[in-house]
Amino acid sequence: MITIKELYKEFENIIATNNINLEIRSGEIFGLVGPNGAGKTTLLRMLAANLTPTSGTAFIDEYEITKDKVEIRKMTGYMPDFFNLYRDLKIWECLDYFAEAHKIPEDSRKDRIETILETTGLTEKRNAFIKGLSRGMIQRLGLARAMLHNPKIYLLDEPFSGIDPRGRAELKSALMKLQAEGRTILISSHILPELSDFCTSIGIVERGKMISSGRISEIDKETADRKVHLTVLSDEKETEEILRKNESVLILEQKEKDFILSIKGGLPEIAELNEELVKKGVKVVSFTEKRSLEEIYLSISKEGVS
Repeated sequence: MITIKELYKEFENIIATNNINLEIRSGEIFGLVGPNGAGKTTLLRMLAANLTPTSGTAFIDEYEITKDKVEIRKMTGYMPDFFNLYRDLKIWECLDYFAEAHKIPEDSRKDRIETILETTGLTEKRNAFIKGLSRGMIQRLGLARAMLHNPKIYLLDEPFSGIDPRGRAELKSALMKLQAEGRTILISSHILPELSDFCTSIGIVERGKMISSGRISEIDKETADRKVHLTVLSDEKETEEILRKNESVLILEQKEKDFILSIKGGLPEIAELNEELVKKGVKVVSFTEKRSLEEIYLSISKEGVS
């Protein structure tokens, strides 16, 4: 659905994106992760055909971002991080204005707007003036505007910014519904815990480069250290002695029969340690790896979370 080839953008000797290559399959919710200034917004703007790359290109279906800008804009719903709306309009008036700009037929426009208001949780605010809306409500309206023409692809820059927990849950539900309908969603966000159970794949961007991308489980395999929670029924001192003799294991925390371990290596090393404990007579109640997306990011990133 989205194919990016050597995409490079430079602003007055500042490299924003540095020869990025990436493929995003149809129906994915792809999370773009990285600190401020990493190039995420620049990448989204180029994919939305709002910014011309210095070199390289990208395709959305068969359309090329520098040659087929009109078609690209028809099939994408772009939501920037910060955007201006006509502040003296009511919410429904704003959506009606953009629906007309997208040439949505007048006889179906009202129903389309009402559906989108419901999906984004704005029905009760339909008559509110934009100038009186909170940041969270503006974000919802931005998504509603991007949905108007029923695009195949959504390019969303920090859509969770400024939204309260309930609003995030509602927005996440709306986006997952779009995915279930076959839409492809590319979303950038610093709120890493929100992405961990939401995105099907992620890409980590730093200093304009894509340093890792793929399914979260695949990226997790690349990292060096793993965190494991171990609970046993056996004597905790005997268990501790076995663990300390293993050079690949570091005990991070211990409370009675519960241990939090750092293990060098990947899944095979975790399995080997579990097997060793059982062979030495340790009664293991649970042996589970618990890693958040933020921990995976920090183990790969050189810059840290912004």
